[in-house]
Amino acid sequence: PEVQDLQEVRDMLDEAVIDWTAKWKQQGLEEGRREGLQEGLQQGLVRAARDDVLAALEVRFGAVPEAVQAAVERIADAQRLKQLLRQAILVPSIEDFIHLLAADGNGSAAL
Repeated sequence: PEVQDLQEVRDMLDEAVIDWTAKWKQQGLEEGRREGLQEGLQQGLVRAARDDVLAALEVRFGAVPEAVQAAVERIADAQRLKQLLRQAILVPSIEDFIHLLAADGNGSAAL
């Protein structure tokens, strides 16, 4: 009887370990999905902000120089892109926008 009881304990432990492992995997998958969704959302917001800046420039000034397009594409800060959108709407010329873009808010060259 003692051996049978030990076997039952082992079987119960094996089942518990399998349950725990499945639960941990599920928790890991859910956490990964949440993080992935958050990252994807952030990337989408930045992509849309870049597109908005470039579209505003195109509407106002026609073809946007490739250097300006490339500089805007390198910006990953949604707040900076929001500022640039406002500037793209208000700036009197594409040359003025280029000057604003050249100082990326930290004094370093963006072009």
